[in-house]
Amino acid sequence: MTLHVRDHGPHIAIITMDNQAKANALSRDDLRDLGDLWLRLQDGPHRCLILTGAGEKSFCAGADLSGDLSAGGIESPSHPPQTTPPAHRSPSS
Repeated sequence: MTLHVRDHGPHIAIITMDNQAKANALSRDDLRDLGDLWLRLQDGPHRCLILTGAGEKSFCAGADLSGDLSAGGIESPSHPPQTTPPAHRSPSS
C-alpha cells in the first residue's frame, strides 16, 4: 500500500491510503507504516490528521486476509516489543 500525505492548510494533513486493488485493506506491514507515519506527523505543526482511502468504492475493507493473521504484536523501531511482567501467584490454600 502507498500512503500519500498532503497538507491541507497550516495545521491539517490528509493521509490517503492507496491500494485500490484490495479495497485499501490493511496488512500488518501497512498498519506498522501507518503508525510510524502518524508518529512522525504528530511532532510537526499538524493538529488534525484526516485519514482517507483512494478510489470510489470503499474507504478501507479492513484487514488484508491474504497476509499474516497471527496474533503477535506489531514491532518497528518506534514500536518496540512490549514486555509484561509475570503474573503474581498467591499460594494455594
